[in-house]
Amino acid sequence: MPPEIQTYALQPDGHLVLKNSTESSAAYSSTDIVAFLTKRLPYSLPILRRLQLGRRGEETLLITTSLPLNGRVKEANDPKALTPDSLYTMAVIDRAGYPSTEIWPFSSLELYHGTADHEKAPQMPQTDPSSFVLPFSDEVFKAATSQLLAVLSRIPITNPQQPDLAHFTTPGTFCCLAGNVHTTVAALLAGADLIIRSAHEKSHHTPYGKYLFPLPPPAPSSSSSGEGPEPLPQGLEWSTIGPGDFAGVMAANKIVRSAATIAGLHSAAVRDPRAGGRAVAFAFASTDGSVRTLHVDPAYRRRGLARAVVLRLLRTGRGSAFGPPAGGPLSVVAAAEGEEGRAGPLAFTGVEGSNVGSIKTFEAVGGRWYWDAYWLWLDLGRVEQRIGV
Repeated sequence: MPPEIQTYALQPDGHLVLKNSTESSAAYSSTDIVAFLTKRLPYSLPILRRLQLGRRGEETLLITTSLPLNGRVKEANDPKALTPDSLYTMAVIDRAGYPSTEIWPFSSLELYHGTADHEKAPQMPQTDPSSFVLPFSDEVFKAATSQLLAVLSRIPITNPQQPDLAHFTTPGTFCCLAGNVHTTVAALLAGADLIIRSAHEKSHHTPYGKYLFPLPPPAPSSSSSGEGPEPLPQGLEWSTIGPGDFAGVMAANKIVRSAATIAGLHSAAVRDPRAGGRAVAFAFASTDGSVRTLHVDPAYRRRGLARAVVLRLLRTGRGSAFGPPAGGPLSVVAAAEGEEGRAGPLAFTGVEGSNVGSIKTFEAVGGRWYWDAYWLWLDLGRVEQRIGV
């Protein structure tokens, strides 16, 4: 029997409105979903923040299977104990995000991290999700894949979307970029043959270590209150990124695919008046509450600018770009995010395993590696073909 699915539209006021359902059970509220995801932190952090902080409207959907709202959170180190009837899958969809991220998935399989102490585990980057061997039974793997396919089958397909054909060996007709895809979910997608193969594997299948760090960040050395500006080397100035900087930002970071992607993002930047006022260091808060696109020009590195920019970004954006909202249906009491011994809410970022400089920067602001995640182009045209296979 196919999984039961509910589809909700995220309204501008933060309420979820049920659009359609294959089950007769009561609809979930925004409060239900936020409470459910909060109990499953830190693994649920990307999808939770996308709901709380990202774009809203009829094109922003939450698609989910039945959820054990009152059930015990089953995070464990024994994946063999997992049964198909305890699985659930959900995804936030934003079709207006193309060509940037449009899908944020989350699966109960992510709670089975398989490491006794994930905070001390070494980052183990791999490159090909099809090579992953998941520690679950065939029955669980099949059931989880079935749920994932059922969720993806509900994504509205309006216009054929093609990524740049020069980068793909097997382009599909209906392509979506899935982001913050946990290793286990990436393996399910690979097993279902939904990932579009790239001619440049490293460019498109590079894992990003998910680093989590507490909010608020440490206070700057110049202010015990934490409200003062981060000190900069003489001659440099604090600023933000504006339209005149977009071309330079995209040239410095290939992950940024369009000016529209960054136009509405909160930013922090350092400018050098002696270089025509050019932004020589910058970072953004993404729509899912993560720190993204951290960059420092080569000539300005090893001067503490990366850490300063991250701290500046976190402090100036902590009321709107990071952390849970203070009110409304998607809010949550900050203390509720302090489970598992944490003192408060978390922020996060993704860093390539080879980017030693960025790893050191985020470790300096309290960041710890928890898992690896991918950004993967998916061919939605294959979903119906794979259902029942």
